[in-house]
Amino acid sequence: MSEICSSLSIPRQRDEYRVFIFNPETDYALATGRTLYNVPARVVGVRRSMAFLPSLFASCGDAILLLDPPDTLPSPTSETSAAIKGKNIELLTPERLSSYIHERAEKGEKAVFTPWGWNHTLLHTLRSLHIPATFLPSAEEIDTLRMLSHRRTAGIINKTLANLLPTLPIESASEFFSPEEALAFCAENDFVFLKAPWSSSGRGVVNSHEADAATLEKWIAGCIRRQGSVMIEKGKKKTGDFATEWWIEKGKKPEFLGFSMFRATPAGRYLGNVRISQKEIEQHLRRLYPNWHNSIIEAQRESIETHVAPFYSGPAGIDMLTTEDESLVPCVEINLRFTMGMAELFNSL
Repeated sequence: MSEICSSLSIPRQRDEYRVFIFNPETDYALATGRTLYNVPARVVGVRRSMAFLPSLFASCGDAILLLDPPDTLPSPTSETSAAIKGKNIELLTPERLSSYIHERAEKGEKAVFTPWGWNHTLLHTLRSLHIPATFLPSAEEIDTLRMLSHRRTAGIINKTLANLLPTLPIESASEFFSPEEALAFCAENDFVFLKAPWSSSGRGVVNSHEADAATLEKWIAGCIRRQGSVMIEKGKKKTGDFATEWWIEKGKKPEFLGFSMFRATPAGRYLGNVRISQKEIEQHLRRLYPNWHNSIIEAQRESIETHVAPFYSGPAGIDMLTTEDESLVPCVEINLRFTMGMAELFNSL
């Protein structure tokens, strides 16, 4: 077996192979709650430009389903090309998918569909390609995932973390269902972040220092009208953005895969991951938060095990940030999907 096949990869059973799908629109699709989501051209461009990204965390013999026609995709990068060849990854079109699964089933191999993230639109797409229901989550499971992906889950996790880490001051976001109450909270606090219940990569986040009163009022009203509520948390001046990356399986302890470190705007919009080693990331984290200790990871693990693992299996990332007073926010939000940080983690090992 080639050296590239022995690197860290997503867990699977001996008779299984994974069919990866890069669908970065998943958070937006979850936000709509509808079966059919019309992906904006900008997001389609991202999907096409990074279609081969799952090769970085695939195992030997896995496959990637390409949602867009191959002639619309750029050539693989040197990294993804090496992974595709070294791991013998099959690149599938939707038209080829059903027969490919049947062929491998005849050899006693079972497909495990592993998208960037699940949503109703993707489920509908795979059903339309005649994929048996036994290979797919149910609509009810997608509904559960959608509610878990709501930003209030981060608040629930933070309350558990506050109990497990009593020496670390942790505040949870507040959820508001009326514009009047939300605006009153903003008026009482000089610096806040306002967040849509569902959004992606820092979009759907407003920093009160960067918006006037009229803009805030309009944004809050629109967010509540579209998604039912708005999450607001007291702002802190950050010094660093970090994440812990996880793999979750029902009935098992969540597996900590490693750290990631990324860059984001003051308002929280994702700019990209920092390409350094795990040791260097932890050194940065300890420099910005001198009280870092592994009990924080164990507290995160227990929180995931309590609030997420009974209902969800798959990748997850917990965003954290360090602040200028040398403190730590241990759960800014939790992403129940793959993240660019996880991709960078696998690519660095």
